[in-house]
Amino acid sequence: MRKLFGCALAVSLSLLPTIVSAPAAIASTSAVQAVIKQECDTALGEVGRLLLPGRQLDVTDVYYSFINDGYRVFPAERPGAMNIVIDGEDANAVMRSPQLLTTVARAFIEGCRPVGLVTFGVPASDWTNSFGLINGRVQPFQCVEPGEAAPTWGFEYCF
Repeated sequence: MRKLFGCALAVSLSLLPTIVSAPAAIASTSAVQAVIKQECDTALGEVGRLLLPGRQLDVTDVYYSFINDGYRVFPAERPGAMNIVIDGEDANAVMRSPQLLTTVARAFIEGCRPVGLVTFGVPASDWTNSFGLINGRVQPFQCVEPGEAAPTWGFEYCF
């Protein structure tokens, strides 16, 4: 656990399995960790700069995962996902602001080359908002009813 944005932040890089379909430059877990450490720490700082000022908001967890955990088709050159859990008095207002979340997701994806998906969530809830690269642009994912198979890229299950 380390401090970031003035709050405790857990970055769970141990959740990163080996990427089978990733480019050779990031084909191993240790290589992914090194890339994320180098490239994504600055992008994490930008997330805090955009999300926190003037808001009663805590970032309670941040962790990386792989997009192929939930999607079969995704931008192959961007196999990583960043998950941000927020809490506090203003968490619901932030979650209801697609403009703010798109801005934050865009800043992170543009500043963190291995990541193609950013998901925001609140604790003890299934409420998430996901944003990813679609046709070269960071866009919000559309909400669809849960199904038997994984959702297609650009969609997320909403409950």
